[in-house]
Amino acid sequence: MNRSLKLRATLVVGAVILAVAALHQSLGLFTRYNVITGYIDSARKHYQVVLVGEPLPQEAINLPVAAQAFGFDYIFYGCVVSGPAQNGISGYNKVMARALAEINGPGWEQKLLETIKQLNEE
Repeated sequence: MNRSLKLRATLVVGAVILAVAALHQSLGLFTRYNVITGYIDSARKHYQVVLVGEPLPQEAINLPVAAQAFGFDYIFYGCVVSGPAQNGISGYNKVMARALAEINGPGWEQKLLETIKQLNEE
């Protein structure tokens, strides 16, 4: 290989690595929850919403009960979340919100909040 081909190959490889790193940072590409896995889970009709942070004890009991009534599960991710993981979760939840809106109809989120409020009052 001559010198210009080596330089060109090096630049192409460097650009690919840079692009993959940017996708990982902005979309959480290599994390469990991201836009791609959101579409896959939605196609499999495995609906779940990821929550970041530890729930209160009462929420840990009532949120899954309310979610089941609307056809999805809550996933409690935890407190320590990296930037790429947070970006991936955000994209994942957006995909799930669109899918759940199609299933439960408009205004389903308000009905969910009312259900959670009623469970918390019991």
